[in-house]
Amino acid sequence: MPDLDASSPSATTGPVFVVGMNGSGTTMLADCLDNSPHLYVFPWETRIIPWFVLNVDRFGDLADEKNLNRLFSAFKTSAEFRRRSLKEDAILPDVLNPTLFGVIDAVYRTLALKKKGTRRWLEKSPMNIQFMTDIASAIPSAQFIHIYRDGRDVAISNQRRFYWALESSAYRWVNVVRKGREDGLRIGCEKYMELRYEDFTDDPEHWMNKICRFIDIPYDSALLKSGMPWLNGPGRSAIDTKTGGIVQNSGKWKTALNAGKLAGVERFAGKLLKELGYATDHPNSEATPFFLQKVRWLWNDYVSRIRYHFAHTRLLKQPGRKLRSYAERLRYKKTLRG
Repeated sequence: MPDLDASSPSATTGPVFVVGMNGSGTTMLADCLDNSPHLYVFPWETRIIPWFVLNVDRFGDLADEKNLNRLFSAFKTSAEFRRRSLKEDAILPDVLNPTLFGVIDAVYRTLALKKKGTRRWLEKSPMNIQFMTDIASAIPSAQFIHIYRDGRDVAISNQRRFYWALESSAYRWVNVVRKGREDGLRIGCEKYMELRYEDFTDDPEHWMNKICRFIDIPYDSALLKSGMPWLNGPGRSAIDTKTGGIVQNSGKWKTALNAGKLAGVERFAGKLLKELGYATDHPNSEATPFFLQKVRWLWNDYVSRIRYHFAHTRLLKQPGRKLRSYAERLRYKKTLRG
């Protein structure tokens, strides 16, 4: 397999971005692809690349080494790269060319070489789906795998995990999936692949083969092994300890949602559900929430995030680091859409 050349536009040697609405299987897919010796999968969601793409002009002309170093320092010292377990030691000479991609690639490539002996990396931040055209412009060799799932299962997954309101998740799901598919058409089939969660879990070998051909890595049955937390304990496991596999996990909404809650979700998502081939009792419904309802959802999300961190004792274990990380995320989120 050819090495990654940071100045090359080749779509089959560049970084891979796994994207999609939260709760759609992005973590599962990234965990499986992490089994490939040809890919280094960064173990956390950074959520910061869109901010740097949209704000790179703030750093001035990158041909000036001082400006390039300011950008490099800002990127490599963001919260997720400061974790002790990474021991990341990229230095400015690792930047192969004075561009934003040169900076991003230097940080990830250093980790990829150290951890796996490969130069190619994968980033899984679901929200990057809202910025695929921007990222593709800044990183011409990037490829995107968009995995989407029945919006009703997404809604109950996000309610269980993050305490998000069902209708809020359904509305977001519509906006995120629609934008992802529309931007995918603009990016083109060499750089963008769509994957339906239900199809993938129904026939994982077939779809993993297609993914491997798309990103140009050898297929291996090891790519079907999973160490997902709900299968194999917390955290990402080494491949030789993974005992889980890709299993069907769809249709939970049929028992989890009563008639009233289901109608509320489908009021926002029914039309897209039908377009994507999912059965629904509201095939023409795609409501738009009132302004005050959006404000209420936004406030609920902030409260829910604090509740989530306390429920998982994250704020109590490392309050300083978590608060700094959250403040940084808010800073970057100011630029984000949706």
